[in-house]
Parts: sequence; structure tokens; C-alpha cells
Amino acid sequence: MRCYPVTADYFCDEPYESAARAETRREILDMINELRPDEARIVKLRHTDSNSEPYTFCEIAESLNMNCSTVKSIYYRACKKMRKNRLWKNVMYND
Repeated sequence: MRCYPVTADYFCDEPYESAARAETRREILDMINELRPDEARIVKLRHTDSNSEPYTFCEIAESLNMNCSTVKSIYYRACKKMRKNRLWKNVMYND
């Protein structure tokens, strides 16, 4: 699975591209915020750091004082919920 930063500021040549990306970013964050708090926190940690590689599941687990397998389960359950939304599928998987 390819990971894309959710909150990164994108460089765009055209103002309408920037506006479209900002709207998409807002819609994705709205979807994430509809998740349970633990799911939302893990998805955000996995996808929102634009300055480096995404956090690994074990790094997330350590920061949240959880088991790595538990973090993976929560993450994939959250992704399954979001996959039902076509916007998420388009952005995350380039369909």
C-alpha cells in the first residue's frame, strides 16, 4: 500500500489545483475524524507526517504504549471502514 501525507502542503502551479487539493485534504480529514478516537489517532500518525517516512506500526505502538499487533489491527479496521468511501479509495490507492 502506498502512503501519502494527508496534511502536507502541496506545491501547485495553478490556484485551482491548490484549492482542489485543499478540499480533498479537508474531506479526508473529516473522514478520519469520523473514526473512533484510537483509530483516528493511528491513521493520522501513519499518514500525516510529510517531513519524513511514515511512522511504522511498532513506532506508533511504542508512542501509544500499545502492542504492535494491536496497532496494526486497529489501523486495518479503520482502513476497511474508510475504503467504503470512494474519495478515500481514489486518494490512497490511485483508482
